[in-house]
Amino acid sequence: MNVDSMTLRLAGDGQVPSTVAYDSARRRATLRPTQPLLPGAMYTVTLTNEILDRAGNRLRTTSWSFTTGP
Repeated sequence: MNVDSMTLRLAGDGQVPSTVAYDSARRRATLRPTQPLLPGAMYTVTLTNEILDRAGNRLRTTSWSFTTGP
């Protein structure tokens, strides 16, 4: 897993600089923006097919959006 396998984008403004950390013991990836998120803004998270399960199968690229509070 690398920083390109998980991305955060601000609607209409491009990719938000972020880091990706992977905890192999818990099998948990964390995406952390390197700057505060804007209030009342819509963001989209995308997970790419660069992410593999234990058997080596690729994740289907998927994304979802959320809006931050005021």
